[in-house]
Amino acid sequence: MKKKLDKNEKQMNEVMAENRRLVEPLQKAREEVEDLKKKLANYDKDKQALVNSKARLRVSAPSDNVLVRECLSSRDHFTSYLRDFRCWRKR
Repeated sequence: MKKKLDKNEKQMNEVMAENRRLVEPLQKAREEVEDLKKKLANYDKDKQALVNSKARLRVSAPSDNVLVRECLSSRDHFTSYLRDFRCWRKR
């Protein structure tokens, strides 16, 4: 009877030690799951917002084409200006 009691106590101590060892990884995994759930919810919202934005862009695209080309042209001119300025500055 004494041997069985000692054996059970030893087994209980081993189980408790393993439990303490696994508590922290379990907590981290739970936190990661919660974080991923939040990101998934945000992903769905962002995806729907993107679909809506693309639809609005398709509706307004013909009138905005000129503006887009002007913006791209301005950006290209500004980029070349910066490149030339940096080259000049290095001299």
